Amino acid sequence: MVAYLLAVRPYKEEIQQTSVVVDEIVLFIVELFFVYIYMKQDEMTTDQSMQLGWIIMLIMIFTIFKNLCILLYCGFLNMRKKMRSMFSAEDEALDSPHTSDAESDTIDSVDTEEIEQDVRQEEYDKQERAERLHQQQEAKNEAQRANSKRRLRQQVQDPYYDAYGDMLD
Repeated sequence: MVAYLLAVRPYKEEIQQTSVVVDEIVLFIVELFFVYIYMKQDEMTTDQSMQLGWIIMLIMIFTIFKNLCILLYCGFLNMRKKMRSMFSAEDEALDSPHTSDAESDTIDSVDTEEIEQDVRQEEYDKQERAERLHQQQEAKNEAQRANSKRRLRQQVQDPYYDAYGDMLD
């Protein structure tokens, strides 16, 4: 497994890759301790077995503590990176382009007349669209009125319909 991890390197971050390789080596050492205990169980005293058991437990506790520290460290780095990007995005959204940190703080480059002209042009365009929409609606209403009058004239001229447009029996 260690050879695979070293050859393929399946993890993106170097700290993860190193941590997994170290964990695999530690597990291999622990397995060797178990094999040693199994092979020498007849020759070992109880105290020696207890000492080897405590060594195995300390190695495993060390590995767990190492993984916890790496987890907290990586979490802290990711949190700090996300916080920086979040606050920098918020700062860029709140600042105008002329007062952001990325550009110089000169006010001379701001052309207020051009901005006012753009605002006036947008208002004019908005009024034009509203007038066109109103004219279209008026034309539609006029066409509906003319159509209604035409139908009413047809019904009055047709002897099979009464004054309300109902067919006579």
